[in-house]
Amino acid sequence: DQTGRLAVDVGVRLAALPGGGWRVPDFGPSAPALYTVYGAALLILVHQTNSWNPLARGGHSGDPNRRRQLGWKWIQKTVVLIAVGLVAIIATMLITHPFSHQFEPGRLSLTFLDVGQGDAIVVTFPRGRLMLIDSGGDPVFRRESEDGSEAPFIEDRLGIAEAAVLPYLWSRGIDKLDWVVASHGDNDHIGGFSEVARSIRIGEAWLAKKEGKFAAVMRNASVPLLRPEPGECREIDGVIVGVLAGGGADNNGSLVIRLTFGRRSFLLTGDIEKEAERALVASGGGLRADVLKVAHHGSATSSTPEFLDSTQAELAVISAGRNNPFGHPSALVTERLLARGMTVCETARDGAITISTDGTDLKKSTGADGH
Repeated sequence: DQTGRLAVDVGVRLAALPGGGWRVPDFGPSAPALYTVYGAALLILVHQTNSWNPLARGGHSGDPNRRRQLGWKWIQKTVVLIAVGLVAIIATMLITHPFSHQFEPGRLSLTFLDVGQGDAIVVTFPRGRLMLIDSGGDPVFRRESEDGSEAPFIEDRLGIAEAAVLPYLWSRGIDKLDWVVASHGDNDHIGGFSEVARSIRIGEAWLAKKEGKFAAVMRNASVPLLRPEPGECREIDGVIVGVLAGGGADNNGSLVIRLTFGRRSFLLTGDIEKEAERALVASGGGLRADVLKVAHHGSATSSTPEFLDSTQAELAVISAGRNNPFGHPSALVTERLLARGMTVCETARDGAITISTDGTDLKKSTGADGH
């Protein structure tokens, strides 16, 4: 038992070291063939090394089998050289992959990942710079502790970042995120950032509140922290990134971000509820958007009629888990969206949802479409 604990503890400590979280790359459909060739080449080398006897004496010059033996040795040498070359090439691919980030130049693209009951949005700017807004979370339940109080219980299984966020990033050749953003401090929005920080290089982190788990994770990863204030704007690859609201850890303190590229806009609302929505409407602060990330997973506490009327969105995206215990999205909210002529996309139904624009058009694809 002690030996098992020691092995686990050593593994955890090694994984926490810089570079200790090295991942096997995702080569997509070609992976089985690639690893089969790699394994076969290694077996050939092991077999040849095991049978190699450099001090063995060959037959004398008059031996009739000598020519046959020499011919067979040349074949063996050729096979070994090919195996060495394959192992070297594939090993180099394993170490250096991903080679480059795949994106469409000149387009702003947002992918709303299917992370179950949570949010995770990958933003690709027109020149390839990347932002991850929220990261999904780990399943957290409540259970009674020994003293009778309730304590969080985190299920011991693969985290959502390892299951959904990181595989998506890796499949696109992404090994660095220029920005990560925590809309607020709920676990279903920030729970996956610890896994992301171990596997992906991060340039800068944005958060709505000074302290909390997200800030601690980023400090441990030596990532600079920025706390944008409402009203701040930044230009990234021709896209205006505006912060409309935010500044707390609760739902109504979520960062509300509006991305504007050319004539198209995306409004990302975190988990704000009706109080924050009313404040935004009252401020008259430019809520018009073509794409709306529906607040709080489509909960009835959000998406007030006045707020939806202010956005005038064409597409509405709801990120929620399939058969979640909260009943998200609310049927009332869905009815409000449809009544305003919005096309409603749901990650629970459609899988990952990607919406992109060149500043004029608007293209949508989903996991359900086979994209």
